[in-house]
Amino acid sequence: MPIENRRPTGRHFIYLLLLGSIMACQNAEPLETANAVISDDGSRVEYSGVGGETALETLRDLTDVDVRVTSLGEFVTGVAGRSAAGGHQFWMFLVNDQTVRVGAGDYIAKPGDRITWVLKTHTPTPKPKDNVAEQQKDAAQ
Repeated sequence: MPIENRRPTGRHFIYLLLLGSIMACQNAEPLETANAVISDDGSRVEYSGVGGETALETLRDLTDVDVRVTSLGEFVTGVAGRSAAGGHQFWMFLVNDQTVRVGAGDYIAKPGDRITWVLKTHTPTPKPKDNVAEQQKDAAQ
């Protein structure tokens, strides 16, 4: 039977799929990847920095990120579905367990950097009592 009259079978499809996969793997360049470790409650995210990328770029590659754009740059307001609540919580990032003096969008990671994002709660300092009567009332209670 001439080849023109043959119908392709499922086996032919599998061979073509396999051949395409092999060729794609041979042409692929190795990628530097990072994996995020997210705490059970979502308040801590850790990953290895990717050399040459900012901490924020890598975070965006690994998970969902919400930001607020300010005059100082992008301020992270949510990571991996966990948003900072109102004005009393914020996301802070550390590099190798140390604070840094630039934002995550400006910090260029070096090989071996460990980036950590922590959801922090800001507790405002109570204002001192202005008048003596209020202080005496509180002391009597």
